[in-house]
Parts: sequence; structure tokens; C-alpha cells
Amino acid sequence: MRPLHAFCLSILAAAFPLATAVGAEPSAGNDTAPTCISLVGSNGAGNAVTLLGGGRIFKNGTLIQFPTVSAYDLDSSSGVGANDLSAWLTDFGTGNPYGRCDYDCSGGIGANDLSLWLTAFGSGTMAISCGASCP
Repeated sequence: MRPLHAFCLSILAAAFPLATAVGAEPSAGNDTAPTCISLVGSNGAGNAVTLLGGGRIFKNGTLIQFPTVSAYDLDSSSGVGANDLSAWLTDFGTGNPYGRCDYDCSGGIGANDLSLWLTAFGSGTMAISCGASCP
């Protein structure tokens, strides 16, 4: 699975096929193709409330999964930066397994998650946040 760097509301509104977004073959009829989506944005430091399994996936109107949803851009402002690191460190310091910071899907927040965040930050590819809709 390869995460997307930005997944904006306009894509959701357009019913963008997720399998296409992650490089799977939607025409093959494979409902079990692995899908990994990184959503940008959150609510900043000290405001995390959702633990693991906070996402919701529906298929034909039926709730089928409760995935953990993580985001590198934790403040929805100016891409991935220092404020996001501050939010991550705040979440880590609480000792709670906030899903938004569990990038390695281990069930907790730790050094591997920080390493993944630093890699994303250092890549320079996440310097812009999505607005209300993508261009």
C-alpha cells in the first residue's frame, strides 16, 4: 500500500474511485484491493479526541470497517511543519493512542511514528494544505 500525499474534499465529492487513487485496478472487480489513504488536516495540538478505529468505511450504505485514520498535517495549515510536530509531541506526551498520529498502525504512538513524520516533513512534498476544496 502506498499512501496518498493529499486527499481533498473535492475528490470525495466527485466520488473518486479509491482504487484508482492508490493504483489498484478498479475494473478488475477486486473489492479487497489494499487501500491506504492519508487525509490531510486535523485540529492542532492538545485537541486530539479520537483514538484507534475512529474512521468509518461504508460499502453500499453499510458500515463495514472502523479503520484508524492518521494525518501528517495535524493543523490543516501550510502543509506539514513545526506546528504539526508540536501537535504530534503533545499527543505522544499524553500516552493515549490517538489514531491521527499512529502512522505505522502499531496501535500506539512511538519512535517509529516520529520517524515517519520526520520523513514526510523532510520529503518537501507536503508543503501545502488542502483548503475547502482542491484546485
